[in-house]
Amino acid sequence: MPLLVTHVSARLSEDTATRYRRLAPVIIKIWTPEELASVPNTVPGFLEQLKRRIVRVCFEAYRQNGLLT
Repeated sequence: MPLLVTHVSARLSEDTATRYRRLAPVIIKIWTPEELASVPNTVPGFLEQLKRRIVRVCFEAYRQNGLLT
């Protein structure tokens, strides 16, 4: 999924509106093949997988110089 996110070197302050901050294009994988192959059957298992996916997606964006705010 292509996204336009805040660049890692953007200065975050209350004085600068979000629309004027430096942006970076990133491409995020919503699901990996491994995640699709092992879909949990329980709610706790699904929540644990969701936590891992959120962390993975944040690191994917950061490696492409983007911050998910």
